Amino acid sequence: MLQPSVVRVPDVRGEYAGVARHQLRLRGLRARAIEPAGPVIGSRVRAQDPAPGTNAKRGTVVRLYLVPEDGVEYAV
Repeated sequence: MLQPSVVRVPDVRGEYAGVARHQLRLRGLRARAIEPAGPVIGSRVRAQDPAPGTNAKRGTVVRLYLVPEDGVEYAV
C-alpha cells in the first residue's frame, strides 16, 4: 500500500525533543532542533514551524524551538 505524499503536521509542542522527533518520523517528516546554546538534556518543544495541523509533503523539515525543562527560554 502506498503512503500519501502529503501528511498533517502533528502538534508536538510541550513534548520532550526526542518524543517530538519520533512522532514526526512516524509521519515521514524530519526534525531540526533549534538550540542556540547547544543541546540541553530535558528540552521540550515550545514552538514549531510549520504549525500543527498544516499539510506538508513527506520529508519536510519541521523546526522545533526548544526550551529547557526548567522553563528558561532561549532567545531565537
